[in-house]
Amino acid sequence: MDNGGGNFMVMTSAGHTLVDGVNTFGLRLAKNKVIKNLVPGSTFDGNVYFSGNDDFEYTVRVIQGGTVTSGAGAAQFQVSLDGGVTWLRSDSGAIKTFSARPEALSVGAGNLKLYFGQASNGSIPPTGTLTAGDTFTIVPKSGVYWYQSAATPINITPQTYFNGQENLSRITGGSLAGNFTMRDYNTGRYKERLNSLAESIIWETNVIHSQGAGLSMFTDVTGTYQVRDASIALGSDSSGLHFASRLASGASTMYMFDKATGKMVSSGFLDFDSATPGIQLF
Repeated sequence: MDNGGGNFMVMTSAGHTLVDGVNTFGLRLAKNKVIKNLVPGSTFDGNVYFSGNDDFEYTVRVIQGGTVTSGAGAAQFQVSLDGGVTWLRSDSGAIKTFSARPEALSVGAGNLKLYFGQASNGSIPPTGTLTAGDTFTIVPKSGVYWYQSAATPINITPQTYFNGQENLSRITGGSLAGNFTMRDYNTGRYKERLNSLAESIIWETNVIHSQGAGLSMFTDVTGTYQVRDASIALGSDSSGLHFASRLASGASTMYMFDKATGKMVSSGFLDFDSATPGIQLF
């Protein structure tokens, strides 16, 4: 844009100023950033933290106020991987809701584990209360940020929603946007499909083997899949179990076979609570 007198202004298509006369603004490449946006009146003084990586940005939206706690009264939040256009859903099809937990009980959402901690130390539970409307944007990858003096950097990394539309408040068009779109949207979705395929194969194989199917009977079994805490419900997002959401109540039966003849010699239900009279099913 020519303002006359040799005064030029250069902006991105979304309106982020790069040059304004003698004033310049910066673009920087940074990775693994979290951008916090609290509603007026929110007393939350911590931040959200994560472990893992992904090709998509995560939007964390608090829908029910509360504290960060291991017990009741925890704030409730939802997670989006495309800027709030769509939200993660449970196997039933309903939008999934997560509880705000400290690091020891981090919850699995997508390919990340999320937890809340103090702004200066994520390992320490934060104080204050999360308020409905508080949002956090997690960028678990490298991205482009626009800097205006000492102000908070603005994320302008190219973003494509799952419906195929571009986020027009970000960089669009050109080789830079093309490279990021290829990395995050095209390659990212392909990797997600491959991960889903691998997960399905693993699950179905484990289901078959859990029924004792195979070329030969088990003689001994060593388990490596465990919960992080015996007091946490197996189906909880904080259990640490990858397939926690697929667990359902019911009975687990163990069968014993004679090694020499292959004939079944006994069977019975597993008792999940020996302190309670009778057999307590799963």
